[in-house]
Amino acid sequence: MSCLDYKETWETMNNLEVAFNKIQALEGMVQYLQGAVDADDTQVVKETTVAISDYLSKFIEEYEEAFGVAWDNTVNRLERPLVSEYDDFENPVGHLNPPEAFGPGSPLRDPFS
Repeated sequence: MSCLDYKETWETMNNLEVAFNKIQALEGMVQYLQGAVDADDTQVVKETTVAISDYLSKFIEEYEEAFGVAWDNTVNRLERPLVSEYDDFENPVGHLNPPEAFGPGSPLRDPFS
């Protein structure tokens, strides 16, 4: 049976969240940029656009690295289930499909309806 270390998993997921929060911080920069556009302040538009371009690639790189570490420290450490434990839709047996999976034309039927 696979076992994940709580402390290591917590740190891994926290690092992933920190990396993602940096990307979310760009929202404020975009709002600042929009204010400069609305004010027709071309100098601030140019400077803010350069800043966003510089930060975005770095933040995405940090997120991709944190995601890779998180995947390795969690999913890759788990035992893979047997093929017989999956249904025809590649869901673990017993896993509830989301409600939208039972839409028109879907081969699935809502077991609770």
